[in-house]
Amino acid sequence: MATAVPEYCSHGFSITAPWELPAGVLPFSSAHAKLPGLVVRQAEWTGSTVGHGRGGSEDFDIDDGVHRFHWSVLGSAAIDPSGRVLLSPHGSAPQGILSHAVLGPLCAHWILMQGRIALHANCVSIGQGLAAMVGPSGTGKSSLAGALVAAGASPFSDDVVSIDPDTALVRYGACRIKLNPDVFERLGLQPLSVQEVYSGSNKLSVELPRPDDISTRPLRAIYRIVDNVSDNALRFREIEGFPAALGILTEVFRPRVARLAFGTEAMLRRCASLVGKVRLFELTRPRALDRMGEVAQAVIVHFQDHVQ
Repeated sequence: MATAVPEYCSHGFSITAPWELPAGVLPFSSAHAKLPGLVVRQAEWTGSTVGHGRGGSEDFDIDDGVHRFHWSVLGSAAIDPSGRVLLSPHGSAPQGILSHAVLGPLCAHWILMQGRIALHANCVSIGQGLAAMVGPSGTGKSSLAGALVAAGASPFSDDVVSIDPDTALVRYGACRIKLNPDVFERLGLQPLSVQEVYSGSNKLSVELPRPDDISTRPLRAIYRIVDNVSDNALRFREIEGFPAALGILTEVFRPRVARLAFGTEAMLRRCASLVGKVRLFELTRPRALDRMGEVAQAVIVHFQDHVQ
């Protein structure tokens, strides 16, 4: 008897993979999978690369409409226009990092292939609107998202946020957040399960209670996190017009790959279409862990008073 292949929903499309994906991703339901999805197949590692040699750790190329990737830490992957994915990992790559690749860069690239924006962000719902946290790796996007959930917000999407550039509507991603163990313990979160993201990572994938309402809703604000290294004060500064479009472009998932695949002008047009629908704020905040709750409350008040 054939083994059932796990099927999931995320960002409004189905994901079929030959192994179980981490907790927090919706099991398949036709009510939630409205868009063409990904079908992942795993193949043996061949040792070949895509040949671009553009940065050592990640290469990208397009051949006959097939988008091809190579990561030094993982192996290779390819997505064709129908959503079929061939993943060829190194033999030593643990299953956790394979799941991370599917739910992160491969999902994000598929979102971009559908003409949407894949923002590299953590997203929570505050009331009927959504707020996304962006910033370079290590700036505390996940920590702030966790603090917001602890303060009463609901998790909506982790790592990748799928946005319709014409309407700013976002489809539900997952009720999980990747946090360092000391962060979610400090916040007092009670996760349903905790799974390692991948070997060698300090972060753990924390599944949080799924919100009652996971319907598509508008993204109202993007908070771009900046560490405060001077006066330790908390400040909000709005960025408008063309600088806002450029700011959003820099926060697209794998912006270099997105520009190679779709062109800088096309990607900038997508991001510019959000300006006026989504407000972009630079959030300068103290780095201290013991002030995360204070920062989260300030973001909620700012969102309610100035955005929603």
